[in-house]
Order: sequence, then C-alpha cells, then structure tokens
Amino acid sequence: MKPKYLLILLAFAYCTISSGQLRVANIFYENYSYVDAAKFFKMAYDDGTRSYELLTRLGDCYFNNSNSDEALRWYEEAWETYEDEFTAEYLHKYIQCLRGQERYVEANEKVPFYIERKKNETEQEARAYIIKDLNILNDSALINGRSVAIENLVNINTPYSDFGSFVHNNKLYFASNRNPEGKVYQWNEQPYLDIYQVDVEAKEDSTQYENLNLVTSDSIRTEVHEGTVTITRDGKTMYFTRDNVNDRNRVKYDGKGSSNLKIYRATNVNGQWSNLEELPFNMNKRSTGHPALSPDEKRLYFVSDREQDAQGNRNSGYSEIAKKCRNVNDDCTTDIFYVDIMDDGSFGPVTLLPGNVNSPEREMFPYITEDNTLYFSSDSPALLNHGLLDLYKTNALNVAEDSTIIENMKRPFNGPYDDFALFINEEGSKGYFSSNRPWDKGDEQSGNDDIYSFGESICLQTVSGVVTDMETGALLENARVRLIDEQKMVLDSVFTKADGYYSFELDCNRKYRVVANRVCYNNEDIEEFTTSNIHEEALEKNLQLKALYEPGEIVINDITFVFNRWEITPEGKRELENIITLMKEDPRLVIDIESHTDCRGSDEYNEWLSGKRAQSTKAYFVGRGFGDRINSAVGKGESELKNKNCSDCRLQDRSLNADQVLCHKENRRSVFSIVDETPVRKCDE
Repeated sequence: MKPKYLLILLAFAYCTISSGQLRVANIFYENYSYVDAAKFFKMAYDDGTRSYELLTRLGDCYFNNSNSDEALRWYEEAWETYEDEFTAEYLHKYIQCLRGQERYVEANEKVPFYIERKKNETEQEARAYIIKDLNILNDSALINGRSVAIENLVNINTPYSDFGSFVHNNKLYFASNRNPEGKVYQWNEQPYLDIYQVDVEAKEDSTQYENLNLVTSDSIRTEVHEGTVTITRDGKTMYFTRDNVNDRNRVKYDGKGSSNLKIYRATNVNGQWSNLEELPFNMNKRSTGHPALSPDEKRLYFVSDREQDAQGNRNSGYSEIAKKCRNVNDDCTTDIFYVDIMDDGSFGPVTLLPGNVNSPEREMFPYITEDNTLYFSSDSPALLNHGLLDLYKTNALNVAEDSTIIENMKRPFNGPYDDFALFINEEGSKGYFSSNRPWDKGDEQSGNDDIYSFGESICLQTVSGVVTDMETGALLENARVRLIDEQKMVLDSVFTKADGYYSFELDCNRKYRVVANRVCYNNEDIEEFTTSNIHEEALEKNLQLKALYEPGEIVINDITFVFNRWEITPEGKRELENIITLMKEDPRLVIDIESHTDCRGSDEYNEWLSGKRAQSTKAYFVGRGFGDRINSAVGKGESELKNKNCSDCRLQDRSLNADQVLCHKENRRSVFSIVDETPVRKCDE
C-alpha cells in the first residue's frame, strides 16, 4: 500500500530540491492520483515545459475522471504540436472528446489518422468509425410510440457520484460516494463508493423515493469500493462488485500500487446480507465486475479486462498491459463475459460473449431483460456513438452471431457525455439509467454521475407555426425546423412543405427551442419557450429567415482571425460550413480567397502571415473534400484594410479599448468572392 501522504511528502521533496514538477506529476500519475497529478503537470506547463507526454497525460488526468471538456483542451494542444507522435489510443480519446463536445465533423476528420495508426484493423473496419449522416445523432427514442420523458432524481442524487440502478422488491439499489466520513480514494480525491437503497412507491402521477439508507451489513460494507448490484428474484442472493480485499477487508494492491475489482456473492439471512463469498473466476491481476443475471438466473454476465478467455485464446481487443478499472470510465479495455451457474451454486468456465458486441474499446454495465435483450454501454467508435459511453441494446443472446443487431438507444438516453447502467422494468416502459451530463447548473443537486428515471411522456402539448422570408413574407418550403430541449439535444426535426408549416409534439413542464434554417438563407431563427402543465395546450411560434442570395449577387460573410494567428476559429468554421453548403447545392460554384492582416507588424511579416491565413482557409475546404472548388488563395498583407483608422498600429491588444480591438479584428479576415465566370444558380431555380 502507498499512502497518499507519502506521495505528497515525496512531491514536496522533489519540488524543494530540484523543482521537478514533471517528475512529481508522473509519480502521482503512475499511482492513479489523477487530481494531484494534474496540479503538478499544470505547474510544469505554466513554467514553460512542453512535451507530448505532459500534454497527453494531463488530458488523461481529466479523461479518467470523466471531464471530457478539460481533457479535450490538452489533447487538442498535443495534436496541434505533436501530431506525428499521436498513437491510435490517443486518437481514439481525442475523437471521443470531440464527439463529447458535439464537434462531430472534426471528429470524422480525425478518423483517417486513426486508420493509419491502428495497424491491426483493416481500412474497411476503421472506416466504420466515420458517422456519415450526422443527422442520425439527432434521432429520438420512443416507448410504445411516444416520446421518452427523463427526470433527474434530485431527491436522491448528490454533488458526488450516484449511479448503477437495480430495483428489487420496491427498493432501488445504487452506488454512491456521498459518505463524507468515508475513506478518500486518491484517484479522484472523493470517498469510496458504498451501496445504498431507497424505497420506491409508484403513485398515479409520480414516483416517491423514501427511507434512503446505506446498506450496512458487515459482510458487504467496507472502507473500499462497493457497487453495481444484482439480486435474484427470491431476494436470497446478491452479487456485487468490490475492490480486491484481504482477510481484514483492506485493499490488496499489486506491485504497482493498483487494486482490481472482484465480484462477490452474499445471501440474505433474516434480512441481513451474510455468508460472503468471493467468486472463483475472479483474478488478482485483472478486474471483474458489473454482474448481471440472465432471466432464468442460470447465467451470470460480467465485465472484465482479462486478456484471455477460458480456453486461453488471445482476444485481439485487449491491450498488452491491461490497466486498472474502477467502477466507471477508466482508461482500460473491457469486454462482456459470462459463466453458467450450476444447480449446486458452482460456476462453469468463463466464456467471452460471442458475436460483435465486444470491441477493442470499453463494453460495460450489461443488463438482460425478460426477453433476453442485452443492454450495455460502450465507447466504441465503430458503433454509432454520440461521444464517450453510449447505451445500446442487442439481440445477440437470441440469434446466431451473423444475425446480431446492435442498436444505439438514441436521445434522450444518449448524448455527448457518459450514459450507462440501464435498468428497465419487465414491461419495457420504465426504468433508470446513469449519466454525467450537466442537468440544471443552478441546482445544487447537480454533480458528477447522476441517476435518471425514464418513461413514456403522458402530458403532451403541441407547438406549430410557419417559416417565412424575413423580407418578402413568402412561405418557405424545405426549411428545416428542429425541436431542441434544455440539454441542447435535438428531439425531432421536419422539413416544411409549400405552406411553410411545421408542428411538434411536446412534453409538459419543459423548456424547448424551435430552430429554423434553410439552404440559401444565412441565419437561424430561434424561439425559446417553456411548456405549461396543461394537457393538449397548443402553442404557436412563427419563424423568419433572411435570404442569403440577393438580386444579382451572392452574400458570403468574411471570417476573422485571432491576433497574430492563422488557425480557423470555431466561429470561422461555422461560416465556412455555410459556404460548403452552397457548394453542395450548386456544383458550379467556385470561389477565390483573399486573406488580410491588421496594420500591426512589418509589411514583410504581414505578407507572410496573410499567406498562412489564406492557406489555412483553403486547407479547411480541402479537408472537407472541396479543394478543387478553390480557384485561388492569396495573402494581401495589410494592403487592403477594411478599417483604416483603428488606432496606433504599434499598440498591442492589451493596450486597446474594446472598440479598437474590434476594429483591428475586422481587418484580420479572409474574404470570399465568386469566380467571375461561375454561373451562380439562384435559390428559386
């Protein structure tokens, strides 16, 4: 065991003696103390240290603690500086983090690099990682033909991690690290996980959760992780996940200071869980966890990062060095296995789940329903994936391997964050899942992983209206109207017909936006509103769009650049996508690019800088497959200032007021024009 205080003393010793922040950071990193490792990596970064290892490991510190937003920042900087050193492993993480920010186009652009560096896959297999139709990610799930309503269980969830639901005998069991008196886990500097239970009472129009308690049976509760429960129908047997412990219920570490997970079995005697038994197929150097029973309770499914199956056959999906896996979201490869449960309570051989469910990435949290449908979570980019862990269902347990179908459960179950640990009732109409998606940021209950309930929506309303041209008032056909909820998830979308009309069905007591856009129009019209609790109330929201084409010409907006930089900004990318949309609509469209600087810097430097901006602008079109539609891309330096009287050109941004900064920004631009001989098609052609 390596107590945290010894690591801290060692850290200070290094810092005092040699200012070796990077070495200290690596010590914490190798010991899975990612919060502390991030602090020292940042200290080294702030002192000017730059390396591929520092940036990628700093990204890992956040990725392994489910903070994909911050992880992306460091992976992105590592990619920009050390592109040639990026491995397939880090490209996978980078792609997943981009998807986690809903930057799906950029994620697709990184896939060819992933293909190149993942040598053990064929190009055809790796090409499946590209999401060809991004609109699919906006599809919504249905229950009994109706939309799905989800609810954050704010009376149960805490600012800590709460996840992994299982309902038995009207009690909801879940894992949480909310105990403030619990021992702290150095991985994320939060208490260890415990198992909790709460009474569930379904009423006519709501569900009540009362009598929340910690499962305190001596045989189950220890000072280490316990979680992810499954219980037999008769209530006599519980299977659960726990850290590998010794006879005194203390964590057993391997030679590197790491502890793996194991599955345990307990029996209910007079209302108390006792007769604890470690299952024989656990491994000391590999993790085994997330138990789930088949409907007949004769087979136990679980997740493991073990390298070989029961027959000793190598699974190509496993990494050479399997890393430690905690209960959720670790940097490790995991697959789904099963063992048969014999009549005498013993177990058959460990078998890797056949078919195409398992991948080279993470499969986790299996759950099997009465009809033998397997639900699970995966972050495999080979599946349709919104980003990070998504929930899936498959018929793999009912059909031959070549007939297996894996379905993404769509929104609102899935989104750009981790979505996992689904439990669904026998009727398939209600249940629970877990997610670390942001909920209401002003709600003190919002935190890390949260438990959500789901079911079919019962209080419904409608919103409808027409989409018109802002100038002429004409009704617009083929305008796309999207319905978006407060989590920025697209719930539905339609294209208007000749009458310009759209309509959506809504749930009561929810915030929505309707957003309209159309080819040949250069803006979106957005209407935000909140539905009431009145069933079948009808709302009207009309939308207006501004024409992109004007008589005799086409309007293409400039893009601007950051001072002294040439990379395309997120705002610039959105504007370039408008141009690409025009190119898709009119294959005859060819454009010229002229890039400019502001007046600061020498003439020679600005000539060079504007050339870099022109080339980066052209490179964006090349990357999107429209490079042959760029006639020219030239830098004009500061020779054609849009605003000629901004301020003293020798001043830096920090010396300028807001108006002066904006003035200079408008000079730092790329300008687009139609090649004279290009016959531009009008929108009404």
